[in-house]
Amino acid sequence: MKDERDNILQIKKVNKEFTIEGNTLQILKDINLDIKDGEFVSIVGASGCGKSTLLKMIIGLHSITGGEIVVAEGKNGNSATRIGIAFQEARLLPWFTVFENIEFGITKALSKAERKEQVERLIELVGLKGFEKAYPRQLSGGMQQRVSIARALVADPDILLLDEPFGALDALTRINMQNEILEIWKKKKKTMILVTHDIDEAIFLSDKIVVLSSRPGEIKRIVEVKDSRPRDRSSSNFVYVKKKIFKEFFDETDIDVEYYI
Repeated sequence: MKDERDNILQIKKVNKEFTIEGNTLQILKDINLDIKDGEFVSIVGASGCGKSTLLKMIIGLHSITGGEIVVAEGKNGNSATRIGIAFQEARLLPWFTVFENIEFGITKALSKAERKEQVERLIELVGLKGFEKAYPRQLSGGMQQRVSIARALVADPDILLLDEPFGALDALTRINMQNEILEIWKKKKKTMILVTHDIDEAIFLSDKIVVLSSRPGEIKRIVEVKDSRPRDRSSSNFVYVKKKIFKEFFDETDIDVEYYI
């Protein structure tokens, strides 16, 4: 069935180069990608292929060397407030409480009562009710990441970028956080773009997975995941999709993909 949703983000022939000590290093090459409103998209690839750089160009933290990134007219105001980002490190202000760290992300002129209501609603959403007055040092890694995600959502962005947000967590906490972000995605209906090294994570969460080649990063393949959610990681289709993605990583080697599945 054809997806009738509009594109919220279009990446057109995007290139990125860095100049290091007079030498030009190409990071990304001819990236073309359309992302629809409300989609969950993951980007996977080897370290150094430009995954995180692409996210930073989308939000404007890095300039574009060539091509263009077009963000559609959004539901919530201008582009400066329509894209949020959560990084691998929670990057919380240690002298602020949970409530204050989330409130810090509000960009609109709101009354004190409106700010309080908005922050409390997000604290409830990420499962941190009762920890409003806690400081980052009093929280586990997973709880800190929940605060970071809530802070990224508090400005009500249309697009949420997730740059390896669970990479530093233990395996069990990571799975719990994957379930949490999936629930947030369902409830908030945001477009989410995740950079991850975890293939299982990408398949569990995504509508489609973008596989980048080694540097310079080019799109090797876009894999659609059509299974209904929640997904069974041991199902035959889950394993089939996993094999397709692993094949893109190992297609130029003699490594047996079956060994890794």
